[in-house]
Amino acid sequence: MDFRFTPEQEEWREEVRGVIESLITPELRAEMESNDDVGPGPAGKEFMRALGSRGLLGIPWPTKYGGLGRSLIDQYIFSEEIGRVGGLYTSSTAVNMVGPTIMRVGTEEQIDEWLPKIRSGEVEFALGYTEPGAGTDLASLETRAVEDGDEFVINGQKMFTSAAHFSSHIWLLARTDVDAPKHRGLSAFLLPMDAPGITVRPLWRMDDGRTNEVFFEDVR
Repeated sequence: MDFRFTPEQEEWREEVRGVIESLITPELRAEMESNDDVGPGPAGKEFMRALGSRGLLGIPWPTKYGGLGRSLIDQYIFSEEIGRVGGLYTSSTAVNMVGPTIMRVGTEEQIDEWLPKIRSGEVEFALGYTEPGAGTDLASLETRAVEDGDEFVINGQKMFTSAAHFSSHIWLLARTDVDAPKHRGLSAFLLPMDAPGITVRPLWRMDDGRTNEVFFEDVR
C-alpha cells in the first residue's frame, strides 16, 4: 500500500499553504505570539472570515451545503498546514463536528441558519461533553435537559471545556431521558455562551494554559 500523497494532493497542499501564508498579517502574527488562551483577537477573527470566504471552512462539506466537496484527506492536509504555522484558531469543532451533525440530523431551518454561519467563520464553538464523572465514559454524563413547553431547561456541569471563555456558542450533550439505557436518551444542544444561567470558571493547566469548567443553572 502506498501511503504517499498523490500529486493532486500535493498540489492542494501548495495551494492552501499559499493562501494561509498570504493571510498572515503582522497584526495576526503579533496576536499569535502574545496569545495567552484569550482566543482570537480582531486579526484572528478576520483570518477566520478570510478562510471562510475562500471555502476553507467547509473543505469536505457537500457542495449542496456550500462546501468544496473535497476529500477528508484534503481536510487533513489543510489542518497540517494550519498546524505548521502554529497558533491559529480555526474553529475545528464547528467545522468538523457541529456542521456535519446538523447536516445529518438537523432540520431544514437549522441547516439554513447554522451552516452559513459556520462556513463563514462567524461563530466559534466550545465542546460541552466532559463532566466531573464522565470523561472517556461519556454515557455516564449527568447534565439534564428537561422539556418545559417548547423549551428545555438545562442543569449540570461540564469540565475541561477549552475555548468556553471566548466561544460564541457551546455544543452541549445532555441527558433528556433518565429511564433510557445510558448510551441512549442523550441529546445535543446548541447554546449561546451568553445565555442566562451559564457560568464559566477558569481551570489552569500545568503549562499555564487555560481550560474551563462550565455550570448550567436553569438555562433555557
